Amino acid sequence: MTMQEMLMLKLHTKILILITILLTTQLMACQNKNKSENEMNIKQPNYYIKLHIQGCARIVAVNGFEVESDFKRRSSTAEIPINHLIKNGDNYFELMLPSQKNIEKRWTDTSACSVEVRVSGTVENIEVDYKVADIVFNPDYSEPSSNLTKSSMASGSYSFDNQKTILKDDASDSTLSEISITPGYEKGMDSVFQRSFTANVPFPRWAFFDGEQLFGGFHPVKSKEAYRSAKDILWPKTEELWDLFENKKLDQILPLFEFRSKEYDQAFYREPGNTLMQLENSLNNVYANNYPLNRKDESKMQMLVSYADNLVTIVNAATSNGTVMFYDQESNSNTFYNVYWMYKDGEWIIAR
Repeated sequence: MTMQEMLMLKLHTKILILITILLTTQLMACQNKNKSENEMNIKQPNYYIKLHIQGCARIVAVNGFEVESDFKRRSSTAEIPINHLIKNGDNYFELMLPSQKNIEKRWTDTSACSVEVRVSGTVENIEVDYKVADIVFNPDYSEPSSNLTKSSMASGSYSFDNQKTILKDDASDSTLSEISITPGYEKGMDSVFQRSFTANVPFPRWAFFDGEQLFGGFHPVKSKEAYRSAKDILWPKTEELWDLFENKKLDQILPLFEFRSKEYDQAFYREPGNTLMQLENSLNNVYANNYPLNRKDESKMQMLVSYADNLVTIVNAATSNGTVMFYDQESNSNTFYNVYWMYKDGEWIIAR
């Protein structure tokens, strides 16, 4: 090989090395760009509702399931886990409010009423927390109606990056809809503000999403006859539960809650069997303290149907919670357990 050929070979080799480095750098940059913009890489994401409420009566629901309510306008900054109520893909949440007259009469300079959907977790061992969606209410009843929620996040696609939720045309971490405003379907609540958002979760679609509509429509119990007919089905089931709890039949109680508990283990990344063990430990503590079962007359128990018409419960009408209650006379309080049934394939199943 001549000297000139050797020099040409070295030159070609250097050029190839430079091209390889350039292509590798571009590929890595492209991969990192895709990783940051097109994938939600949060490990074990925990979605939750965060309230910013002061002096405002409201009901808050997720996928038709009530997660918080207060008709006495008490303040709240509660954070409420919702992994057990959402699914991969499209979800929705609602803020229900009373009439314009009611709000304007009681609204003050310190009043506030907003609901956020947030997601927390870790990315490469760093804790993160992002706002996914919100509904921020303003008592501005002038036209257009969108003035009522003018301070809320814009609709569109969002990217989660460096602790910021960023609106981007090509983002896919979450997609947020416009806010729809519809007439109320709950007594005392005149308006429903509803908004859809997408979630990215590693667990399966919960069974209650595919449960049968209980009464043929969205929040359908509109007549005394329909209410009475439904309660006639569920009241005996409630009494059967009371008998088992009162007689400490753990070997029969725990299997009834196994289906629900398995879904809770998945939703909150617990070891298999952990949720059921928590229930067993709680009941053993109740029994050790000899708290009596708080049996109430049927007239004192209220049937509640989820707004999506796929879950139903019977609870203490005075407090709107507690299907099964044990009374502690010393503290004048109840240890209570809420039970929600779904109906699927001809069976009533404890789903929540």
